[in-house]
Amino acid sequence: GNVLALNLSRDQNAEFAGTITNTPSTDGAYAMFVNQQHATGWGLRIAGGADSSDNLINAQNGSGTEKFVVKSDGSATFAGTVSIGSAASRGQLHVDKGVGGANSIGLVVNNTYGTANTEISIDLECGSQEVGRISAVNTGSDIGDMKFWTASSASNLAVALTINSSQNATFAGDVGIGVAG
Repeated sequence: GNVLALNLSRDQNAEFAGTITNTPSTDGAYAMFVNQQHATGWGLRIAGGADSSDNLINAQNGSGTEKFVVKSDGSATFAGTVSIGSAASRGQLHVDKGVGGANSIGLVVNNTYGTANTEISIDLECGSQEVGRISAVNTGSDIGDMKFWTASSASNLAVALTINSSQNATFAGDVGIGVAG
C-alpha cells in the first residue's frame, strides 16, 4: 500500500517521505497553494538529487502529457510557447517590455567567456538546416563586429555582411541599389 512518513520538528518544519497527492474538491481550485507571509524567506524551495537528469519540476496536463520540466542542472523545457511580460504569445518565445521614449532591452544573449575572438550568435533554422545566423565577435578591448550569415547550400553558412566597430560594412557579394534581381 501507500506509505507516507511525516517528521514534524519543534520549529514547525515538516519533512515528508513518499508521495503526496491532493485532488481539489472543486474545478479551478489549486491542488497546492504556497503563501509566504513573511518579508523574507522562501515561498517554495525544491531540492533535487545529485543526478543532473533528475526532474525538479514536472508539470503535466490532465492527460499526463509533460508541459514544463525543470531538471536538477537548471535546464528547462516547455511544450508550448513562452511569454515574458505579455499575457499572450505571438510566437514560440515572446518578450514584451515597453518603456516609452527610451531604449528597452528585451533580450540579452551573452557569451560569458568574453575575451578577444569569442563569438556569440543567434542561429536560424528551417527544419534541421541552418539557413542564417547573426553573430557578434569580440575583437578585443570590448569592441566588436556584427556578422550576418546566409546559407549557400544546406547547413553551409557563409558571412554575407560584416559591420565592424568603426561602422564600416563589408559585403561578401554584390550590392544592388535600385536594381531588380
